Amino acid sequence: MRLCLQIRDSQDGSVVWAGAEEMSYSHESLAEDTITFKGAVEQSARALVPRLPQQRLVS
Repeated sequence: MRLCLQIRDSQDGSVVWAGAEEMSYSHESLAEDTITFKGAVEQSARALVPRLPQQRLVS
């Protein structure tokens, strides 16, 4: 799964920041555990959010 996020300039619509996070999950066992789509998205988002810019971008 790939989660992509873009922050755009509200004046001209240009991309001022973009990031992506990929996740793959594989697990083999006798008792299979289910991973939900929501769980996969949440885990990817937790990895992507810390990479957001911390200061205001000025052009």
